[in-house]
Order: sequence, then C-alpha cells, then structure tokens
Amino acid sequence: MTRKWLAIYSRPRWEKKVNQLLLQKGLESYCPLNKVRRKWSDRVKLIEEPLFKSYVFVKVSDEDRTVVRMTPGVINFV
Repeated sequence: MTRKWLAIYSRPRWEKKVNQLLLQKGLESYCPLNKVRRKWSDRVKLIEEPLFKSYVFVKVSDEDRTVVRMTPGVINFV
C-alpha cells in the first residue's frame, strides 16, 4: 500500500475546513497558509489565508481515495 501526495480541488474558501476534516479522518493532509495583513475601515488584522486558493494536498493510498472524495467540501482530485 504505497501512499502518494495528491492535490485536491475544494469548494472556494473551504480549504481550512477540508484540511481539518481530512485530519479528523486520520489522513495526512497539508494546506499551506500565508499570513497577510488585511485593512478594514476600523482596524488592521493579521490573518492566515491559503497559499493556493481551493487546493489542499493529501497523502493517500488508492484505497483511501473514496474516503477523500466523500469528504464535504472536496470537489475532485487534480
């Protein structure tokens, strides 16, 4: 059972949630984040946003692909 890193395409702005759900299922996943300073009219805040919009990386075997596809927010493998 060899596991390899694959990219998955997720719903827009669901990258962190998909990453969290995959980790809860016991799968190794990675969503690279970038800290960005955002300015609103009343404040400036440092937020973490995904480096690659709508993409999450997951290390899976062929048997686990179905589990990944059934995860809410996952659209498809790239």
